[in-house]
Parts: sequence; structure tokens; C-alpha cells
Amino acid sequence: MEILYLLVPLSAVLVLLIIGVFGWALWRGQFDDLEDEGRRILDDDQSGAKTPREQLKEGRSSSAS
Repeated sequence: MEILYLLVPLSAVLVLLIIGVFGWALWRGQFDDLEDEGRRILDDDQSGAKTPREQLKEGRSSSAS
């Protein structure tokens, strides 16, 4: 019975943490455009597309100069 004094607050903190992470993801726009991202992944016509890593390197090199 004494274990409930630990488990109930611990579970409440866990629920608040999960709600906080979900709210943060909503606020950052993680769920804005799910359909287009799903189509983009399946699209084979990416002849000139750069990977996110290449885009990041290109952005860093252009901002450094």
C-alpha cells in the first residue's frame, strides 16, 4: 500500500511529461503537413534533390563566408 505514495505521483509526472512533449511537437509544427511528407518519401523522382545533410552543409558554408 505504501508503494502507491511513490507510484501515483510518479505516474502523474510521467503523464505531464508526455503531454508536454506532445504540446512541444505541436507547437514546433511536427504535424502540419503529413500527407505531402508521405508522398515525398515515396516519390522516386528526386534527381536534383539534395539530402538534408547536404542542405545543412551548404547552409553552413554560405553563412560562414
